[in-house]
Amino acid sequence: VSPTFTNYPTPFYATLTAAFAAATTGDTILIYPGIYIEDVVVAANYLKIVGIGGPAPYYDGGVWGIGVRISGAFTMGTTKGHFIHGISFDGEGIAQDAFATTASVQVNDTTIRDCIFANIITNQHLCLLQSGSGWTLQNLRFYDAGSGCHGLALRCSHVNANNLYFEDMNGNSSIIIKSDTGTGSANDINISNVLMLTNVTNGGAKIVIQSVHASFVTKGVNISNMVARHKTVGTACQYGIIIQQTAGTCSEINICNVNVDKTFA
Repeated sequence: VSPTFTNYPTPFYATLTAAFAAATTGDTILIYPGIYIEDVVVAANYLKIVGIGGPAPYYDGGVWGIGVRISGAFTMGTTKGHFIHGISFDGEGIAQDAFATTASVQVNDTTIRDCIFANIITNQHLCLLQSGSGWTLQNLRFYDAGSGCHGLALRCSHVNANNLYFEDMNGNSSIIIKSDTGTGSANDINISNVLMLTNVTNGGAKIVIQSVHASFVTKGVNISNMVARHKTVGTACQYGIIIQQTAGTCSEINICNVNVDKTFA
């Protein structure tokens, strides 16, 4: 186990990249602390991808603790049945998605649990789920997204998400639920137990529910038990929840037990 996250031995990188490339349906891939992986595209169904000992914690100032951390672009390019647990996904502080599904591939019936997503800039996503359905998201934490970025982007359907924590989302939104060309309609989205903390005047702690093209529908969105607040008392912020129907339709939006700091617009 490496005590730091720099200067990784080449065999760790090569071995893990090869393991993902060679994986077949039903395989389990165990990832240990101190291993660095970059630009992986998962290419098999029903994989278990498990971090041994849990995710690397992320601290203020961009410091990573000891734990399982995957750096670089991690892409789900397969169809269904994955279980992802106990991993940190690090966007490396550059303009790339830390974790994403391929827009042209339907990724279905997949669980992400006890994971951390952090450290991106400029118009990207910490976690982008698009063009699929049947997602279960549990106990996820999101940190440090820059200008124009989103924390959790849902361009998919049939999502159950609970226990989500967002801190220092300095871009467009913590969560965006969006129907759009190339991804289809976002519907049946259930989100509960959400805490959002922001440290900037413009950006950060908010949910955006959006439909932007005439032929697409954002429908059946349920949000409950949410708190959005600024880390500094009395500092003005942008919006808590936005419903933005540019075109198409937003319908059946249910919001309950939501506490938005009075300093938000």
